[in-house]
Amino acid sequence: MKYLVLGGGVAGVCCAEELCRLCPTDEVTIVSAYRTLKGASVIARITPFIEQIAVEERRLDDERHGNLHFVQGSAVHLDSARKASSVRLASGESLAFDRLCIATGAGPIHLPGSDSNGAVLTLRDTHSIAALAQRLRSARHVAVIGNGGIALELIYSLRGLNVSWVVRHAHIGDAFFDADAARFLLDTLQGCQGSVSAPAMDGAEGSCVEGGAVGGSDATAGSGVAQARQREGPPGALLGHAVGPTWIKHLAHGQRGGALTLHLGCEVERVSRGTAPGDPGGPWPVALELSDGRWVCADVAVAALGVTPSTEWLGPELERGRDGGIKVDTRMQTSLAGVFAAGDACSAPDFDTPDSQWFQMRLWTQARSQGIHAAHAMAGVEEDTASSMAFELFTHVTSFAGLKVVLLGRYNGQGLENEPEADLISFSRTTPPDPSQARRGDLEEAVEHLILDRLDVGAYGPSLLDPNFELDHVFD
Repeated sequence: MKYLVLGGGVAGVCCAEELCRLCPTDEVTIVSAYRTLKGASVIARITPFIEQIAVEERRLDDERHGNLHFVQGSAVHLDSARKASSVRLASGESLAFDRLCIATGAGPIHLPGSDSNGAVLTLRDTHSIAALAQRLRSARHVAVIGNGGIALELIYSLRGLNVSWVVRHAHIGDAFFDADAARFLLDTLQGCQGSVSAPAMDGAEGSCVEGGAVGGSDATAGSGVAQARQREGPPGALLGHAVGPTWIKHLAHGQRGGALTLHLGCEVERVSRGTAPGDPGGPWPVALELSDGRWVCADVAVAALGVTPSTEWLGPELERGRDGGIKVDTRMQTSLAGVFAAGDACSAPDFDTPDSQWFQMRLWTQARSQGIHAAHAMAGVEEDTASSMAFELFTHVTSFAGLKVVLLGRYNGQGLENEPEADLISFSRTTPPDPSQARRGDLEEAVEHLILDRLDVGAYGPSLLDPNFELDHVFD
């Protein structure tokens, strides 16, 4: 068998390595734009379903599988009509395959109108991170547009600088948190920074948050742009891998005493340069006109607007999902026989059913599990394998502003958008950070069992949040 994997990110590398393990006598070829690959390994198993993974960059020379072959390049065409299926690369080379996994990832969404302004950066790979780090050394003011995981991480890494944060939602971290949790993060910063003012989290009014910001995870979601979204690069463009979870360490700037101005509920209408109306501090390299009529001027603006699947090089013979990703079934197989997809490039609606506790969110953890699951299907492993367990329950563990965060199931009420508001009740509790006070924690496994067993705990109400209520003992 000839197995071909397109993409050197987490999904592609995990798929290729699993194929090498399952089929040691078969030929496995991985195609990547760069010689540096991104792999993932489990560093801790917190519960039967929750794994904490480490994403690491690997040189091609570090690969330890003798049947794994590497080709540097970028796919531009899939030929599946002939008897011998093949993929053509930008170099003109054709690679034949018996089974193919498309794990080409996703590309960043650009801020419309910013192409001609070199002061607007779109975070994508190590090159864009290096460019941002260089600009931060002399920046007086930085603008950040977006509200997903990358934006959250960036805001936290820029604490100490003067930053304006444009968020189109009513509160920060909309993809991860409800309004109560978002406010808790800002209140936490007030405790650790000492000078964080309370923001207006219920509307479009901006607020000034001095001396601190919010940290995030590895996901990308949300935006702060009003116009139509645009993709990066032409078909076949050589793009680097997405930024890894430790990318913020490269942004050390050593400055202190800045302030964060939070612009909630608004979007960027126009990108220009020069001096904004009524701004005596210009001229500025970039000036952003917001949908609420205000202006944000900065030395550098960073767009972290999310991603869109990199599938533009593929023809219509591959069915797409609603988000533009390659539609796959529960075996990660596409509408073409012998062609599979995994990671950010795919769309997996068959897993996301009304009764399911799993939904797709483009995370490193999901890229890893999808790559491994695709490898099992490509190698003909029976469907009832351990790899399918990853799709029974949505799980993600990360940290925000130095706080441990565990997300389980439909943690933010996903799927309840059409339910009557009167039927929805949520409870939240904040435990003061007092070391002398008894605190309950590490309840991930107990909550995991509650979700999977579908127990009705409505009778307990807010008692479930009582730190003296031993949830792990009652529902063990």
